[in-house]
Amino acid sequence: MIDCKDISFSYQNRGLTFSIQNLSVQFKDHSFYTLLGKNGSGKTTLLKIIAGIISPENGDITVEEHNTKNITNKILASKISYLSSEILSEFNIKVIDFVLLGKIPHYSPWKGANQKDRDEAKLILKKLSIDNLRDRNLFSLSTGQKQIVYLAKILLQNPVWICLDELNNGLDPSNQIFLYKAIRDELKNPTSSLKGVISICHDINLSLKFSDKLIGLKSGEIQFIKETRDLSENDLNLLFDFKFFKSRKDSFQNTQFVIDFLYE
Repeated sequence: MIDCKDISFSYQNRGLTFSIQNLSVQFKDHSFYTLLGKNGSGKTTLLKIIAGIISPENGDITVEEHNTKNITNKILASKISYLSSEILSEFNIKVIDFVLLGKIPHYSPWKGANQKDRDEAKLILKKLSIDNLRDRNLFSLSTGQKQIVYLAKILLQNPVWICLDELNNGLDPSNQIFLYKAIRDELKNPTSSLKGVISICHDINLSLKFSDKLIGLKSGEIQFIKETRDLSENDLNLLFDFKFFKSRKDSFQNTQFVIDFLYE
């Protein structure tokens, strides 16, 4: 479980001050959470605080009963993986070697990848249907392909929690479904180390399909925490200041939400 207590953080951007004040939230094991909200609502800030990329000004974060203030970055990295929407592409490195970097948090000093690590990396690449790319240079790949490779690196890390900042960014619809399903399957795998996922996704209907719980954020404050089946038009209207309506269910009996473009 990840427990955030009284988290506060603020920053200025173009003369405007954004802040999260005394935010508390728990992320329980065996659940897929998605953070919903407008751009600038605090989703990425909260995700980066949880992953240890930025430090809160006040408050405590506990991961698997360990206060993140009392553990090293290496130990934290072995427990939480973070995948940014900003994919770096200048690495002149083979895909297989880049994916193997996911093992770094588990290495002792001066230890490198062994054959077991390489076999595990190849298996993950095959699972994600990119084993044909393993000897390609990372910089030669498309944005969507890089996103899948970065996910492979994260899965090789064997984290307890995964933080996803817009995983679907740059991916075509089929790959979006494929990757979210792959992560969902990993979460449900009883032999996996993965206990939970915290995702940011602006595709509400994609979030509904793969999430267990939705957390609505607005201006740095939590507006609701709900099971996906309980999400309403009013919840979305509140977050986005725009009118949504619930459409009929799709062919898989999943509820769909649509923006009312006639609303003014």
